[in-house]
Amino acid sequence: MSQTLNIEILVPEKTILSCEAVLVNIPETTGRIGIEARHAPLAASLVAGLVEIVLPNGKRENYEIGPGVFSFDANLARILTSEAKPRRDE
Repeated sequence: MSQTLNIEILVPEKTILSCEAVLVNIPETTGRIGIEARHAPLAASLVAGLVEIVLPNGKRENYEIGPGVFSFDANLARILTSEAKPRRDE
């Protein structure tokens, strides 16, 4: 079984997502970064784009976000953004 990390997506009004994941892929200013459990601490500026999350069961969830900031420390990935909504692929 893969190791997991905790992820939170927060907008000013509320928490959009709080769950465990095995991978989160974020849109940052120099490109995309993939983060797995036990990654080194990291802070990054985010650009508007797609956050891709792989859950422990293998299911994928995607969220469209606005600009913001990302931090990863103590196995917690936190996205602070102006807006975020689930992306439903048809």
